[in-house]
Amino acid sequence: MQLSITDRINLLALMPDRGSLVVLRLLREFTAAVGFTEEEIEGANIKQDGSAYTWDDDGSITKEIEVGPALRDALIKRIETVGEAEEATDAMLSLHDRLKEDQETDK
Repeated sequence: MQLSITDRINLLALMPDRGSLVVLRLLREFTAAVGFTEEEIEGANIKQDGSAYTWDDDGSITKEIEVGPALRDALIKRIETVGEAEEATDAMLSLHDRLKEDQETDK
C-alpha cells in the first residue's frame, strides 16, 4: 500500500496498544516500517510543534508498505472505534476507505 507522510503520521497515532499476541507482533513490525528514518525526516523537513506536524511535500513523497490481512483488519477496527467515538478525521476516513477496498479485493 502506498502511504503518504500524512497517512504514516495518522497510522502511527492510531496504532492500537492492545490485541492478540499475533496482532501486537504484527503491529510492532508495522510501526517500524511506517516510522520515519532520519533521512526521511531531514529530506521532507518534518517537524513537530506540540501535537501538530509540518513538512515540505507536494504529496509526491510516498512509501510502499505491506499490509497483510490480520493487520489490515486490526487497523480498520481501530479506525472504526475512533469513528464511533466521533474522533475520526478526514485523513482517517481516506485510510479507512483504502483499507476496506483492499479487504474487499481479498474476498
